[in-house]
Amino acid sequence: REENWSSDTRYGRPNLPELTSPYQHAEEKIPDLFRPETNLSDPARWDAFQPIRDYVTTVGAEQGWSAVDVPSYQSPVPFDEPVLGIIGMWRDGGGANPHFALALGETMLRVGQRYLAWNAFERASRMADRYSADPDIRRFLVSHCRGRQAAIEETLQFVSTDDASRSNPPWQHISPPPTAETLSRLTSAFDAELEDAMAFRQRCETYEEQQIASGRSVFDADFYSEFGEDRASISSSVGLEETVLYVPRKVQNHWVSRRQRAGTTFGSGIGAAFVAAVIQLVRALRGKDAKLSGPSELR
Repeated sequence: REENWSSDTRYGRPNLPELTSPYQHAEEKIPDLFRPETNLSDPARWDAFQPIRDYVTTVGAEQGWSAVDVPSYQSPVPFDEPVLGIIGMWRDGGGANPHFALALGETMLRVGQRYLAWNAFERASRMADRYSADPDIRRFLVSHCRGRQAAIEETLQFVSTDDASRSNPPWQHISPPPTAETLSRLTSAFDAELEDAMAFRQRCETYEEQQIASGRSVFDADFYSEFGEDRASISSSVGLEETVLYVPRKVQNHWVSRRQRAGTTFGSGIGAAFVAAVIQLVRALRGKDAKLSGPSELR
């Protein structure tokens, strides 16, 4: 494991553990966020949700980064900020490149988006010829990506073997390991999605050429209004990787109170049984002493 993968960085999920901790008072700071009836998509409510930014996992400027002589941020930032910048430059700038793909892979890995990370490393490895003019560096990139992918597949298949009599870890009841078939199809699924994406880009470029040829300005707010009207969403569906388990503070307090009461009752019962046993023992000893002393008194 790397030095930076420690409890200090709190990598592994898109949100920090404080978000769902009953001791950090996030429920008090953003009460509406924890109410099932709240419409999180309502822009009018977004100002009230602003404090959630304090609970986004941060990335960058890891251990040893301050010694690197490059102009860059010297402290970690919420992971979505660099990701949005990369996606913007990827889509509307110079397009795909291995550096962006590698950065996305490392970032997604740090926030627990293992499938996205696997795909990003695959994309980076396939563009290795554009990564560096040095063949050794290109080979290093491919080797690094394959190592990351192997580690991801290992975590996806993880099942605790500490005690064969116990079931899987509790979190695996929410996010069970994928089937062997799913893992074997990672590459073919990537190929299919990449082919679809390339076709989408070609259609987009053709549309742009036609619009420009017709005299339409690229600065027109409705330039793309007719493009993709009949196309379904291509965004990744929300799945188990995005699941956040949360128990309301009131429920947690009630559970703790019940355990305390149960412990008190059990302890009281043990204490009462012990006292009763001592009393019985004392009585038995006194009765034995009385029998032993009886005949001597008669003499």
